[in-house]
Amino acid sequence: MPDYTFEIDGVNKWILDAKRPTEAIRSGKNVAQAYSYAVHQEIRSEIYCLCNGKEIAVFNVKHPKPILAFHIKDLKENWDDLEKILSPEFVQKPFLKGFKLDFGLFLAKTATDEIYYNPFPFPFEAIHFIGKLKDDEYSINGRFKFNYRGYEHLEFAATFDFKEKEYQELLAILPKNIRKNLELNLSHHPFKYFNQNPEVFHFNIYATLGTQIYTNDNESYMPLIVSHFAKKTAGNN
Repeated sequence: MPDYTFEIDGVNKWILDAKRPTEAIRSGKNVAQAYSYAVHQEIRSEIYCLCNGKEIAVFNVKHPKPILAFHIKDLKENWDDLEKILSPEFVQKPFLKGFKLDFGLFLAKTATDEIYYNPFPFPFEAIHFIGKLKDDEYSINGRFKFNYRGYEHLEFAATFDFKEKEYQELLAILPKNIRKNLELNLSHHPFKYFNQNPEVFHFNIYATLGTQIYTNDNESYMPLIVSHFAKKTAGNN
């Protein structure tokens, strides 16, 4: 657990992890550890900070890099920015508003290097959205729970990128009606398939973690790279 947890009216708002002056706090294992504290079921904080006595680094769980970092000697110059992040009127609780962590960034900070080269099965029970980005480039978005101790309370959003070969593989395992609608929607502009209440169909996406981080006005996300799709059976969990 973190060294310090800051509360407002008894609710966790942000955490601070103290490190030795020789330890890195802008990247690496210490940042990954603090991230895991922040998203843990007993904490659930969007903001997490690290300090090694020489520097302060402030992170948001939605972004891979510090949203603010500076030397202690420059505290006065950075005070207004720090206050806007940590003062009660600016601190938010995204988990209470249905905020979804990006699963790619979560894995990048918490998983072993194996996830980069060994395909891992991600279970899905429906297809809500698939987009054709351009020829030979597709993306499927989904939300799911990660049933691991300490993180069962979280629902993740994930982006899976794949090529034409994997797209044809997905079509081959889909029920006929889903396949027909999917092909129809991806054959013309805007080249997107969206279904808010899709038919249940259990399948696995086998994927590795990519290396590219994409950022927009609201968040950063890290897509996973699909190796293959497989229909979920009794022997394929």
